[in-house]
Amino acid sequence: MGIMLLGKASNPNLSDPREPDPLYSLGPKDYSHRWAAERVVGNVGDTITRWPDLVGSDDLRTPSGGTGFILGTNTSQRVLRMTSVSSSMVSTTSAPLGKPGTIAVAVLIDAASSGSGNRYAGRAFGIRFYRAGNKLVGVTGSGGFITVAGTASGWAVMIVAVSGASPLTGAGDLVVNANGTEVITPSAPITPSSSFTPFGLDSIQTSPAVENQYAEAVVWDRMLTASERGQVLGAMQEHYAFL
Repeated sequence: MGIMLLGKASNPNLSDPREPDPLYSLGPKDYSHRWAAERVVGNVGDTITRWPDLVGSDDLRTPSGGTGFILGTNTSQRVLRMTSVSSSMVSTTSAPLGKPGTIAVAVLIDAASSGSGNRYAGRAFGIRFYRAGNKLVGVTGSGGFITVAGTASGWAVMIVAVSGASPLTGAGDLVVNANGTEVITPSAPITPSSSFTPFGLDSIQTSPAVENQYAEAVVWDRMLTASERGQVLGAMQEHYAFL
C-alpha cells in the first residue's frame, strides 16, 4: 500500500506563496484547494488512497469499500491513474453546490473505443466532467451538456467556471475551457445536482473499466476572468511535458 506525504517543490524558481512548500505559479494565487500528483511520495505502481490538499484541509480520499488510484508517470512526471470503475477520490467540501467557483484539472479521460459511449472523469459544482461518445471533452448534468471542439484525443486542461446559479444557461453562468477553446452555451440549461458535488474524481462507467489519469486539480472560490483562465492554462501547459 502506498503512502502520501508532502514532497519538495520541483522548481524552486516558480512558486505560489500560499503553499508551505510551493509549486510552480499558476497566475491567480487566491485558490482555496490544490492537489498535485508530483507531491505524491511513493513508488510507481503503489495504490494511493489519499491525495493531500496542499492549501486547505480537504484531502481527496477513497471512500470505504472503494479502490484507490495507481501512482504512475507520464514523460517522467507523476500522475495518478484510475484502474477500476470503483476507483475514486472525493473531497468533503470543495466545489460546492450553489456557490461561484472555478476548477482546473489536468486530465487524460479514457476514450476507450468509439462505441463505448460517454466516459466520466469527475464532478464539481453539481456537474460532471466527461468525454463524450464522439471523444470530445466537456461537462454534463441534468438537462444539458457542453462539449468542446479540438480536444478529441490526449491530455486536456479543463477549466470550468460557474456562477452558482441554477440552472446554468450560458454567458455569466458557465464557462468551459478545454486546452484554450471556450464554450459558454450548453445544449440546454443545466440544473446542478447534489449528486455531483463536492469535488471528486470518479466514474459511473460500468464496462469496460476506465483508466483516466490525473496530474493536478485546483479550485478557486470565484469565477476566474478570461485572462486568468488563460494564465492557468499557459502555466499548466508549460509545467507538464505531456500537455
